[in-house]
Amino acid sequence: MPSHSSLQKAALALCCASLLVGCDTVYQPMGWDGGYEDKPLSDKHYWLKYQGNSTTPDQWVKDSWQRRAGELCVNGFSIIKLQGIENNAQKAIDLNQVIFKKRNPIIEGEIKCQ
Repeated sequence: MPSHSSLQKAALALCCASLLVGCDTVYQPMGWDGGYEDKPLSDKHYWLKYQGNSTTPDQWVKDSWQRRAGELCVNGFSIIKLQGIENNAQKAIDLNQVIFKKRNPIIEGEIKCQ
């Protein structure tokens, strides 16, 4: 029979592992811990949003937004409108210009497929 000490260590290891697994947003449709949302506006024209959670790096959100845009528009896309959300005030057309000033980073915008 395992000792009380070894059971405590195993329980602690399991708790730590579960905390680490649940920290970052994974690339996925929108869920309780973030992800992407998109909706067609017209033919080959989409509104797209990607939201991270409080531990998601800003660059991950930018890369994930771009990844989803590439999945929607396999032959390339143009960015029509883009904003990184800081009380809906931070606006940019270039992903490199998007700066997040609070956690749970979000990028949303419109794209037009080639």
